[in-house]
Amino acid sequence: MDSTPLSTATKSVARLQSLLAGRQSGPSELLLQILQGCKIDPTEKIATIIESLGDKFRTEFTRQSSSVPMITPDYANQRLQLAITLFYKFVENIFQKEKTLHSDISHLAVQEIFYECTLACSLEIIIYSYNCQRKFPWILNALNVEPFYFVRVIELIVRSQDQLPRDAVKHLNMVEQKIIESLIWKSGSPIWRILSNSGENFPKFEDIALPGNMVHSEEQPAPGQILRRSLNNQLQSPGPSAVERFQSPISDVKKQLFKPSQTPTKTSHAVMVDKDGTKQLIVLEKPIDSTSTTPVKAEGSSPSSGRPKKSGSLSIIIRKFYNLAYSRMKQLCNKLDITDLKFTQKIWTVFEYSIRDHTHLIKDRHLDQLLMCAVYVVCKVTSTREQKFAEIMQHYRGQPQASSHIYRNVLIDRSSTQEVTDEGINSDIEKRGDLISFYNTVYVLAIKSFALQFKEQDPNIALSPLPLINNNFASPRCQITDNLYITSYDTPTNGGSKTNSLEYHFSRSPSKDLEKINNAINKHIVGKRLLGYDEDTYTPNNKVQRKMQSLVEQRRSQVTE
Repeated sequence: MDSTPLSTATKSVARLQSLLAGRQSGPSELLLQILQGCKIDPTEKIATIIESLGDKFRTEFTRQSSSVPMITPDYANQRLQLAITLFYKFVENIFQKEKTLHSDISHLAVQEIFYECTLACSLEIIIYSYNCQRKFPWILNALNVEPFYFVRVIELIVRSQDQLPRDAVKHLNMVEQKIIESLIWKSGSPIWRILSNSGENFPKFEDIALPGNMVHSEEQPAPGQILRRSLNNQLQSPGPSAVERFQSPISDVKKQLFKPSQTPTKTSHAVMVDKDGTKQLIVLEKPIDSTSTTPVKAEGSSPSSGRPKKSGSLSIIIRKFYNLAYSRMKQLCNKLDITDLKFTQKIWTVFEYSIRDHTHLIKDRHLDQLLMCAVYVVCKVTSTREQKFAEIMQHYRGQPQASSHIYRNVLIDRSSTQEVTDEGINSDIEKRGDLISFYNTVYVLAIKSFALQFKEQDPNIALSPLPLINNNFASPRCQITDNLYITSYDTPTNGGSKTNSLEYHFSRSPSKDLEKINNAINKHIVGKRLLGYDEDTYTPNNKVQRKMQSLVEQRRSQVTE
């Protein structure tokens, strides 16, 4: 039976209630012990934050509007109490995980913004699950929480709680993308102040990429063919911790580039093709002569050489921004039948240049707007192909996040007036137009001189490395019983397989493999033959069966989407 929005919402609410069963809207004994173990016990501070944000939520949630039905204070309070219960569970799970990574979490425990964002995220999950007709980013406006800070807790929450309903996780992913693509680039966002205070240019992707997370070579290896050694650490990395996400967003740029005992190295990449056709990405490190008078650039050294990789919250967000941009660029290029890797690198190089050297282009605008402009300008200056802007926008409309206002309502210019409005403040006059108008009057003026270098087929033009994205990164493990769980399949590195294991690959394995697993679960343990039981009287474990069947149906729906 196909699921309907109502049935999906009902299941989501049921899973949330199951997740919170037996918990109160307050800290558990375990969480109290963790909080009391900090240098400064934040228990009272947390209660104060909840009371303050709770009052804001009730006021805004019950405010009458022509677009939403009237909501009673009792209903608002019920949703708030559920969110508070969820909030304490998230905080407990996150702190438990942090204590395994850091002996002292006192720095995180005193961060008010961490609790504010976690409560806001808990409220967003409840609002979405109960279909309260408040669309994101309503919750941020209601609680006066900045998207730049809010986005830090989303991945922490998803990683800390693998029992979240799948549709809630998908919704949080949409929320994170919405923040990264546009909300953090609003004029009033803290990111502009932080970038200004850093005294540095907007970082290139290469500056903040994780080891093994980019491709330099002219020929990109196919997924799964990359040398497993170079990516093994990345794929098993648990991701930045909460302490890292809520530390100072700007790293100390004056620290040493190299440790005294280290020799700086240059990193290059090569693609090796085996006899069987398998491609391997090889990382080559060449020591730099210490007597050389050429200054060593940070971006030219290898990650292992002590190069200052920014690990603060700003670096994490910008890395997400670049990864999201490349993912969408790949989708658009595939639709436009742009398959040449070097051509794709040219588009990516122009996009990165527009962000790095002309960061003002993204202010109060959208990531996708700059992506479409980058595709068009590279197609325009090269003689190999020409693409109409209308075709680019047509294929862009097929992306799930696409909306007509993104290419029809683009900021062209803004000027401040000296007139005093009814509110008694100066107002800004915005000139807006479609994406083509923005390209002709703003974008091309900033990018033209840089893009024209790609007009000539010069093989020596430096191209930016491409991000290497693994979509299955840190797939959650779903526990069914004490000794049975479902997780993503990782290819064994030793080439062997367990002879006693039962495996079922969705969309690949025959149904008999699944039947074997079901039979193994339902099979009872038999002792000596004289003590055996009558098989006709055996009753299978219905609880495990139901849970297993539910998970199988859920995974099947994932495959078909």
